[in-house]
Amino acid sequence: MSIRLLKTFAFLVLFFSHHLSSAQVYRNITDGTNKMQIRQKTSYSDIRGSIYLFDDWKQGKTIFSDGSEPQTKDIKYDVIENVLIVRGEDDVENTFTSPIKQFSILVDGKWLEFKNGFKSKDLKEDIFVQVLYSSNKTSFYKKETKTVIESKGYNTASVEKKIESSVHYYLQLNPSNNELIVAKRDTKSLLTILDKSQLEHFIKENKLNLKKDDDLIKLLTYYDSL
Repeated sequence: MSIRLLKTFAFLVLFFSHHLSSAQVYRNITDGTNKMQIRQKTSYSDIRGSIYLFDDWKQGKTIFSDGSEPQTKDIKYDVIENVLIVRGEDDVENTFTSPIKQFSILVDGKWLEFKNGFKSKDLKEDIFVQVLYSSNKTSFYKKETKTVIESKGYNTASVEKKIESSVHYYLQLNPSNNELIVAKRDTKSLLTILDKSQLEHFIKENKLNLKKDDDLIKLLTYYDSL
């Protein structure tokens, strides 16, 4: 066999081996109802820190954009990629291929609800936010952001990747509008946005600490009653 034919044969072997391997990693799987399609998720072993909202598997519920609700039990939320992870066989991490509208995670006996479809100056519509308070007048959301920061050590070519986290909050004053207002968890910021003179007295009288979720909910519940 000529050298040219040998090179061609070797190339074809590598080509098909690569695509077969990719097909094994990213093959679609269904639960038999075509309501839950998943594929194996890529991993990030070179990053220091967690890319997840919670590291361990949590009991979860999921709703797709078409309204269907697949039977999901153990899920995680990848904050970096804004991707929901479902637990596969042998703890393999899989991602859904169908768009998700909302999901809930059970944490310490309490269901945490996450939705997308909102936008703000620093928020895209596909990004999930946590619902801290919701009514037919006002809603308050929380978004944890994680960013991969790269740094190079002194006199070395190696690059270290680590996670930096930050938290952002948003108010929705019109439930028919998906535009959110960037907010802070302090009295001055919220009073400026809500613009109700009675609120300051209510905060002082009830000694509310707006950094606490329960106190924030008390304030917004009172605001909705005005």
